[in-house]
Amino acid sequence: MNTRTKMFVATAMLAGTLLVGATSTHAGWFGGDSETNLIDRIVSKFKLNKTDVQKVFTDYRGERQVEMLTKMEDKLTTLVKDGKLTEAQKKLILAKHKELQAKKQADIAKWQSMTVEERRAAMDAQRTELQNWAKQNNIDISYVMGFGNGPGMGRGMGRGMGWNK
Repeated sequence: MNTRTKMFVATAMLAGTLLVGATSTHAGWFGGDSETNLIDRIVSKFKLNKTDVQKVFTDYRGERQVEMLTKMEDKLTTLVKDGKLTEAQKKLILAKHKELQAKKQADIAKWQSMTVEERRAAMDAQRTELQNWAKQNNIDISYVMGFGNGPGMGRGMGRGMGWNK
C-alpha cells in the first residue's frame, strides 16, 4: 500500500471509530488512553508514522470543535433574532463556553485520576454551578447546557432542548 492509501485507510478508520466512540462512556472525554491505544493500533496495523496519525486525530478534533462552535453561534444568533436572548446574553454564553472549554483542558489529568463516584459528584457540582450562573444572568438553561460544556453536561448540540431543530 502506498502512503496515500495508508493515510486514507487510517482516516476512514478514525472516522468510523469516532462515530462508534460517540456512544461510548464519558471516560472517553478525559481518557487519553483510549485515543492513544487507537493511534498505536492504527500505526501498528498499517505501519504508519505515529506523528502523522496523531496529527490526523488532532486536526480532525480541531475541525470538529470549529464546526460545533459555528453551529452554536448560529443557533444563538437565531435565538437573538427571535427575541429569546439578547446580544449581551449571547456574548455571555459564548464567553462561558470558552471558559468551560479551557477549564476542561486544564483539568484533564485531574479527571483521569478520579473515581467514577468522584467524577459524578464533580459533574453534578459543575452542572449546579452552571445552572446558577444561567439563573443569575436571566438565561434559560436550555440555551446554555448541551453544547459540550464538559463531561456529562449535555449531549452534543442539546438533544431534546431545541438545538437540533
